[in-house]
Amino acid sequence: MSRQIVKNVALITVIGALAYFPAGCGKGGSAGGKTKTITLPGGAKMEMIWCPPGTFTMGSPESEAARTPSFERQIKVTFTKGFWLGKYEVTKRQYKSVMGTSPSDEVDDDLPVGDLKWLDAYEFVRKVGNGARLPTDAEWEYACRAGTTTAYPWGDSCNGKEANCDGEWPYGTQEKGPKIGKPVKGGTYPPNAWGFCDMNGNMKEWCSDFLTSWPKEEKELTDPAGQSGTTKALRGGSFRDPARFCRTAYRSSFDPDQGQPHLGFRMVMDK
Repeated sequence: MSRQIVKNVALITVIGALAYFPAGCGKGGSAGGKTKTITLPGGAKMEMIWCPPGTFTMGSPESEAARTPSFERQIKVTFTKGFWLGKYEVTKRQYKSVMGTSPSDEVDDDLPVGDLKWLDAYEFVRKVGNGARLPTDAEWEYACRAGTTTAYPWGDSCNGKEANCDGEWPYGTQEKGPKIGKPVKGGTYPPNAWGFCDMNGNMKEWCSDFLTSWPKEEKELTDPAGQSGTTKALRGGSFRDPARFCRTAYRSSFDPDQGQPHLGFRMVMDK
């Protein structure tokens, strides 16, 4: 297959099969984007996308506006093993399939589940079993970037047209955009290069580790699992956040015992 054809391949979802996308990837890794669909306890389906082993630069450059220097210092991160990550944020339907009930009051079961404590998300992946877990902070950013180095997977500006955020507070542009003010179904906005939807905006996503700044003496990390702390990392921003808080490098956190309507998650499997 020619290079040009590969670049023009569209996202294909095939249950039980593999598909490839026009994607950059971490240095040294093969292209991400092969897919599979798994069956959760209770019968609901979940689409997952492969993130290959590789190396990337986590964080934002000093030239990126609105960055938080203490939490966005750039650092080289290497993953020696790949992992599967949910194409979409976990939906209410999927959550109910595993847990039997849902903390979210959204009527549509195909919307992402919200009002989640970190402990709720952890219990979900524990019940799924078979190696299911939450993504680490670094894994989340690796998948979100999908080979890009810009503020967002699509470029350096956002005003609510590219992702579900508060477009009345745009980033990288003076043009204001839409403010929906609620979550939307996965796939409403275009996916990133590896096929993931809503990594930026829609729901803030719980990660497995505590939010900490990397020690200044650390220049490179391999398979980082995080450090000790008190609040759990949240990534991606949400429908209620200004665009600057939906940048790929932006990191925030929250008490694991508390939930909010804009807090959700997606699931990882190592095999």
